[in-house]
Parts: sequence; structure tokens; C-alpha cells
Amino acid sequence: LGVSAEGKYEFKVQLDKPESYFKYVVTMAPTYPQSAKEEKKFGSGYATSSDKQLYNGPYKVTGWTGTNDTWKLVKNNEYWNKDNVKVRQLDFSVSKDPSTTMYQFEQGNLDSMVLSGKNQ
Repeated sequence: LGVSAEGKYEFKVQLDKPESYFKYVVTMAPTYPQSAKEEKKFGSGYATSSDKQLYNGPYKVTGWTGTNDTWKLVKNNEYWNKDNVKVRQLDFSVSKDPSTTMYQFEQGNLDSMVLSGKNQ
């Protein structure tokens, strides 16, 4: 497989040949380490909603049901460096109408937006 543990907090990946994009692949969510204990605890429901996930970063997701269009990132008080996390909450919402999104942005109700150009 070409993967080995190097101490308690590090793993080593041996590639057959250099791949310039590899560092980007391993920073994508599907390659993040997973907790076998948590996965077993939630079974097939693991990671299907915000309350069935494990968080170890500065934020945790709240209010996501797996299908809804709004959720929040809230400060994770169990994060090792929580005292340096200054933003307490980020609100997310998905709008299916680009015109509504643009209007909300122009009115100052959104700090950031992404428009796809496709209206579903």
C-alpha cells in the first residue's frame, strides 16, 4: 500500500513516482483521517448530519441535517488552540436563485457569495 505510521501523529506515504498534485489530494476532505470508534458508534448514519460527526478543528458544524440549505460553523471549545479563535460563528446558506443571492449581497446581508451562472 505504501502507507506507514511514523510515530503517534504522523504517517508516511511512499509513491511509485513523484506526483505534483499529491499534496492537494491529501488536503481534500475524503482523505482526512477518520475515527473508527466514532464511525462504529454512528454506524451507517456516520457523517450524515452535523450531530453525527467528530470535530477536532477550530469549528464544528451545527444545524446541518444532511439535506437542509442552512447551517453554522461555531467555535469548537474543545479545540486545542481555542483561545486564539476570534470568530465565534459563521452562518452558511444555499440559495437556488442567483438574483436573490445577489440582492442579499447588495443589501449587506451576505459577506461573501458564489454564483454559478446555472439556474437549477
